[in-house]
Amino acid sequence: MQREPVHSAAGQSAAITDGALRAGPLTAVPSLLRELGQDPEAVFAALGCSPQLLENSENAIPFTLLGRLFDTCTIATGCPHFGLLLGQRMGLDCVGLVGMVARHSPTVKEALSNLLLYMHLHDRGAVPTLAVVDEEAVFGYTIYQPGMTTTASVYDACAAIACNALGTLCGPRWRPTGAQLPRSRPDDPEPYRRVFGLTPTFAAERMALTFAADWLERPVPGADPGLYRVLREQAEALAVGASDNVVPRVRRIACNLLLCGSGSLDSAAALLSMHPRTLRRRLHASGITYRQLCEECREALARQLLHDSSLPVGEIAARLQYANTAAFTRAFRRWTGSTPTTWRADQAGYPPHSETPAQPSLS
Repeated sequence: MQREPVHSAAGQSAAITDGALRAGPLTAVPSLLRELGQDPEAVFAALGCSPQLLENSENAIPFTLLGRLFDTCTIATGCPHFGLLLGQRMGLDCVGLVGMVARHSPTVKEALSNLLLYMHLHDRGAVPTLAVVDEEAVFGYTIYQPGMTTTASVYDACAAIACNALGTLCGPRWRPTGAQLPRSRPDDPEPYRRVFGLTPTFAAERMALTFAADWLERPVPGADPGLYRVLREQAEALAVGASDNVVPRVRRIACNLLLCGSGSLDSAAALLSMHPRTLRRRLHASGITYRQLCEECREALARQLLHDSSLPVGEIAARLQYANTAAFTRAFRRWTGSTPTTWRADQAGYPPHSETPAQPSLS
């Protein structure tokens, strides 16, 4: 077997900064814009930056810019599924070292576990999740970064990338049994059927792909055990170097625990192999509490679920682990000055994820 050169496959030299992700998944944006008849320079000028920002896959892209980028590209091209088309071109390689570790893992389960373990080296604004429910594996991705005004196209891209990545890890016979997207149902779902081989569930609570759980135990085709050891060591070294600031790590864990139904400080401390008192003390030294981190995650997730899903307010309250709807409403009013129902209705007046938003000037 010809071994891939480690220096080029895993050239990442540092973990990404909090609230940002590597530009790797976005490198094809300029070429896709040109294919759809748009000048990348003009589109990026509307954002106040240059397409050269995406030439280096190691550049850090803030999540707030990411949302604006997808919105601007969608508007400029008139293509409501721009994110889906972009994600369709990408796979494991777009997440750099993390993707290479997964690509050479012994089994599909270990590959996905490595994605969960090391994704923060590539992405510091969202968390991947993996669960097995009724003999089905559920692989998801949830943005927790505050300040995101739009997520629909981002989730479209991530779902398509995840579908390609799972196809690489499982082999050409793999197919999802379901796809969930936290976005409004498009006027034409056919592009989504072409990508996933089925019609996704739209307005879902989160982005997730489901597939038969027995795929998890299968070996990854073409995995190189020797290269895996080298890549895993590199990822571990970067992870250790990025572990000094405990706050971003705990924020990711808190979000993941909330989604899985167990958001206690004790649970977070256990995942960090740390005594709860030690975790509490380290957070206090950073000027924040675990409760505050959980509230940040709850606010970001609440806004997404209210905007992008059709879940009743009471169900959203339960999923975010509030004792009742009244407690959730009080918290949401504290965050926004509005009730969840009123806020959701107000967002319908100008939906950031609209299929036909107003056209900006691209000068």
